[in-house]
Amino acid sequence: MIIWVILASIFGIFFVINFFNGLKNRVAFREFFLMMYAINFLLSPAILYSVPEQLLVYPMKLTADIYFPYAIAAIISMYIGLYTLQTPPPPIFRPNINLLRIEATLNESILKNWIYAGMILNLVSRFFPSEIAFFLYLLSLLRFVGGFGLYALDAKKYSKHILGLLFYEFLISLTTGMFHDFLMWVIFFTIFYLYIKKPSFLLKIGIFAAGIIFFFLLQNTKSGYRAAISEGRSGIGVFAESAETAAEASLETSEEETGFFNTASFIGAVTRVNQAWILASTIDNMDRTQDFQGLSNIKKYAEAAFLPRVLAPDKLTAGDKELFNRFSGHHIGNNTSMGLGIFADGYIAYGFFGLVIFSYFFGLVFSLVFKIVYGWTRISPFFFLFIFPILNYAVRPDCEVQTILGHIVKSILLFSLVMKYYSGFLVRKRIALDQIFNIEKKNFIKKSDV
Repeated sequence: MIIWVILASIFGIFFVINFFNGLKNRVAFREFFLMMYAINFLLSPAILYSVPEQLLVYPMKLTADIYFPYAIAAIISMYIGLYTLQTPPPPIFRPNINLLRIEATLNESILKNWIYAGMILNLVSRFFPSEIAFFLYLLSLLRFVGGFGLYALDAKKYSKHILGLLFYEFLISLTTGMFHDFLMWVIFFTIFYLYIKKPSFLLKIGIFAAGIIFFFLLQNTKSGYRAAISEGRSGIGVFAESAETAAEASLETSEEETGFFNTASFIGAVTRVNQAWILASTIDNMDRTQDFQGLSNIKKYAEAAFLPRVLAPDKLTAGDKELFNRFSGHHIGNNTSMGLGIFADGYIAYGFFGLVIFSYFFGLVFSLVFKIVYGWTRISPFFFLFIFPILNYAVRPDCEVQTILGHIVKSILLFSLVMKYYSGFLVRKRIALDQIFNIEKKNFIKKSDV
């Protein structure tokens, strides 16, 4: 067993190092995606396999020598799929910063409007039926494309805009006690910031350390804050109280544990990034029941992603617990949020073969999105930023496949319409600027002749 734990740890550490190397010279989105899955399916279970089982709330259902061959095969297969389709030069994740700034200068007012319109759409979307609300939510994500674009134009001038956006996201998270979106956008901006600014290695280490401390603090605070929400209390003040209470509890000493990063806090944080528990439970359950589904579940996911509810009134919804309760070997209630994930869905379909094939095609979907967005960058180079809103759910290993597919399909359709409109708009704008330039050039020549 120890050999497999060591091997999984090596693979996991490789993807972590790969992410940090990527930060040197590109927008390391692809590397971040791989690292997220490596942490959840390799590093976290490797740590938990080394912990006495009585300390675990969610112990693994499989031994390490059975689980890790599945997980390593899935990660490798997904990696191959991710790099199957290559974009021609210049690479999509190495945008020319000078071109970004020129385009952002030409479209500064558009980017500002996207920020303000996005915030308004996000606020009003909750007053519409779910289908319409989701499209409004997707459109509202233009605020981040606008914010990132303005930051690339003038970081000093527009720092308050991006900080305001992230603070707004934090306030939205406080209303529900769900901080996943806020965390994702903080991470995305950090990745973009590191590419734009290229800070020193020491500053990168400082940012990483601050991120770990913030993650632990947030994880320790969430349960207390959600309990306060259930009592009808919420807001920054209540969150601060919950954080203070969590910090005080973590700092209490005992004979076995001391300090903020005590054993219980550490295991709890690792458990929250251990999607491997669900995969292992699903493999164990499917091997016992032999209830393999073929493409039956994928058809349900496709129906949820492509068909409006008018045509498919019984289609799956985000957060649907039916499939999880049937195939994972566990039963969760309506107040618990867990998803099977693409690896588990692959095993549910065709066992180990399905796990490998589904993992490959999942990476291929990312690769296809990169190709589509690369085509948009020919309209304007800062449109590569649409990768973030399109794939912001797909990079999360804990998301359900129907949610991921629905988000990708609908966002590509919607943002394609945005591209169609702005392609014509930007062409007209460039023609107008060329005409102005030619007029000014003629006037300059006339004045020179005089």
